[in-house]
Amino acid sequence: MPGSTNYLAYLNGGYASNLLSVVKAAIDAYLEPEPEPEPKKPTTLTVNVDPMSGVPPYGVIITVHLTSNGVAVVNKIIALYKNNKRINIGTTDSSGKIEFTNTVTDEASYFAYWVGDSEYEGCDTQPAAGFGGLGLLAMAYLIMEGGT
Repeated sequence: MPGSTNYLAYLNGGYASNLLSVVKAAIDAYLEPEPEPEPKKPTTLTVNVDPMSGVPPYGVIITVHLTSNGVAVVNKIIALYKNNKRINIGTTDSSGKIEFTNTVTDEASYFAYWVGDSEYEGCDTQPAAGFGGLGLLAMAYLIMEGGT
């Protein structure tokens, strides 16, 4: 058949090797592993409560600070817990801080939690008042003073 001879001649003329090179390059590109994502930036979460003790009922100001390598992490939602119950949420400001107020009527422990996001890791622990590490939590424990 004259048509098939022309077709073979056409493929043998170098175009086939070019086509195979293009197909091979496309397959190789498809099979290449995805590049590793950029590592997330580490973060630190601290909780400070003022005052740390008093005669109940008394008001406290809880300041939560979120940073990454000493730089404020802004516009991130942080949850505040008291005695293992979430009592408030807030968004960090331009200094990476949130202030909450609460009334202490009994012994209380406060902690804040931030899960992280696509850019930042979850938080390192920076406990207030010398309390030990809690994984991704920062915590302050208040002790009531006696009174009449």
